[in-house]
Amino acid sequence: MTDVHIPDNYLSPSTCAVMAAAMVPVWAVSIKKVKSEISKAKMPQLGVGAALCFLMLFVRDGVLLRNGTTYVPVRVLAKATGASVRWDSAACAASVSPGSGTITPGSAYYNADSLYWLSRIISAESGGEPLFGKIAVGDVILNRVASPDFPDTIYDVIFDKAGGTQFTPVANGTVYNVPNSDSVLAAKLCLDGASVAGASLFFLNPATASSSWIISSRSYVGTIGNHAFYA
Repeated sequence: MTDVHIPDNYLSPSTCAVMAAAMVPVWAVSIKKVKSEISKAKMPQLGVGAALCFLMLFVRDGVLLRNGTTYVPVRVLAKATGASVRWDSAACAASVSPGSGTITPGSAYYNADSLYWLSRIISAESGGEPLFGKIAVGDVILNRVASPDFPDTIYDVIFDKAGGTQFTPVANGTVYNVPNSDSVLAAKLCLDGASVAGASLFFLNPATASSSWIISSRSYVGTIGNHAFYA
């Protein structure tokens, strides 16, 4: 067992041998991208977490960079390695016990149909948006699936025509295009529970939207990239 004393339930990869050293290069690549995209996101009503890609896990509380060292929430790392964590809030220390090894990659358990359609609508609606913007679009789709006011599958939400076609890519056919790699990543993160758009059920690009009824009738949640999100 390893006792780690790092503020805010964060753990440095260099301080715990239980966490595989092979993950470090992935952190290095991901942190640079996440930092860039956090600076682009303007979400006044949301606590925006950072998306860190290793085994497609989502770091809800973000990552810390201190004096050149990257800190990642210990529970996320424990999940990735099959370890267990006991957190002592009084001592501000995490006790980490080794597990059975790394978890099964997401590709082994994502529903193929869900990933297929979610990645396509994300790519068609937000292909040029930052990763957080792509995740937010995916969140809207999944929020609708969970809402009693919309169909209960990803496919049916995308192709829902109650009140008219819901998404422009369905009307113009771009939803059938092969998604880019970032959109596939965003879809996987959404399916793993990534949430950056709160309870949003709608989004639009204010600069190009042909209708403003969402702006006048729904609650504004925040803006990421070119899209504004509404609940």
